[in-house]
Amino acid sequence: MGAAAEVTTEVTTEVTVLVVDDHPVCRAGLRSMLDASEFRIVAEAGTGREGLEAARRLRPELVLVEIRLPT
Repeated sequence: MGAAAEVTTEVTTEVTVLVVDDHPVCRAGLRSMLDASEFRIVAEAGTGREGLEAARRLRPELVLVEIRLPT
């Protein structure tokens, strides 16, 4: 009997992410870390108000928010 071929199926699902931070360098750093993973950044925002609007509109699965953020 011959050896059975091994079949593997890899399911990858991207997690949608919204990054909210008033420092562009911090947002760029987070984007850099997340780009090579299963995360997909759908938007960035620089204020709390922009972040809320983007979250309502885009419905990301994950939101990364700076703790001290201007409105």
